[in-house]
Amino acid sequence: MSLWQASFSLLQTLYPIRQTNLQRRDRPLQVLCLGLSRSGTRSLYAALTTLGYQNVYHGQDVMLSRLGDIPQWIRLAHAVKTGDPNGFLNEREFDRILGECDAVTDFPCALFAEELLRLYPGAKVVLNRRRDAEGWKRSMLISMLVVSRRGLWARTVNMWHPKYAWVRLFWIHVIDTLFHAPWLLDDSAMVSDYNQHYTTLKTHCSKQNREYLEWCVEDCWLPFCSFLNKDVPNEDFPTGNNPSNPGAGANLKFPTWPEDSKRNMALAGATLVVAVMWALLELFGVRGGGSALRTAGAMVMVFVGRWVWQARGDS
Repeated sequence: MSLWQASFSLLQTLYPIRQTNLQRRDRPLQVLCLGLSRSGTRSLYAALTTLGYQNVYHGQDVMLSRLGDIPQWIRLAHAVKTGDPNGFLNEREFDRILGECDAVTDFPCALFAEELLRLYPGAKVVLNRRRDAEGWKRSMLISMLVVSRRGLWARTVNMWHPKYAWVRLFWIHVIDTLFHAPWLLDDSAMVSDYNQHYTTLKTHCSKQNREYLEWCVEDCWLPFCSFLNKDVPNEDFPTGNNPSNPGAGANLKFPTWPEDSKRNMALAGATLVVAVMWALLELFGVRGGGSALRTAGAMVMVFVGRWVWQARGDS
């Protein structure tokens, strides 16, 4: 059993979730926005919704409201990493999670761009990007790569919340594996990798004799709507994550998950301490052990309560 399979099985045992498994596609996939994260993807999500596209798929939604999609994304990422020897990267497997979507943008879909181009030849292709590749790199370094570079302590804390644990597994086995891995220790190749992403996709589109739109968020509605054959809305183009705000969007607001993770870990630690103390008292037959245990337990809980309160303030 591989590492990803072992971690997947353990998490499913500890924190079982209902996995998304759509039986069939109920609408055609109309638009593929295959630009990388931090290139106007949240603005595109809002714009596509405004134009009437339903169930637009975006990476933030995976982590906040579509956790049941994560196991399938992990399987798909593993297939990419291993060269897909079993033919798993097919339309049926993608439709299990994308079957109700009119359009997609952001990760994880952009990380499967070549597969999506091959499997959905009728969809219109938008290559959203930033004109300033160095600006994209700076944005990534203060947002998504911050998450990937967090240390062992942060990763350990994440595992003490069921939803947070699944998001961490998704980040490790999909985002880091297919996207961030080369940059975790050395980010010098980020700009060239960024440019190569778009060059590769343009080559694939050319081989398919397929039209595509190169688009930046500064282009706003007109070229976007013209390409999609949609009327231009009588409103400003939506703004998503502000690139000038360090960490905007990527530092997602996970309700109370960080605090809950720390609380759960603290309570588990306190329980373990009390259990060990009880076992030692029983083992050595200490007289008055029950009273001593209650006192010790109360002291532990006061300490833990203070620690959790401080942890909540630091989150």
